[in-house]
Amino acid sequence: MPNWRSTCATRARGCSSAGIPTARYGDFVLYRPPLKGTTLVLWFGPGLLLIGGLFTLFLVLRRRSRLSPDQFEADPDEEPPAAPSETTRSTLTASRHD
Repeated sequence: MPNWRSTCATRARGCSSAGIPTARYGDFVLYRPPLKGTTLVLWFGPGLLLIGGLFTLFLVLRRRSRLSPDQFEADPDEEPPAAPSETTRSTLTASRHD
């Protein structure tokens, strides 16, 4: 019975998956498992997780964009940003007119 190291070595040499003992380990050990009811999670699971994550991100960002600025709390260890100095204001104003 081949072990996992010999199976990996066989795959690295470019051999087919014919030598992989699927009767013992199932179709889950193949690089391209057949599309069957038992392997649907392998085929469609990553895409569904990606879609679910993007949908969750969309909902969170949409909910946060609807909050007013006074509902956000500053982080306790951060200081509020300082107002720009006169030098910075004059530099910004001069660069806008160029």
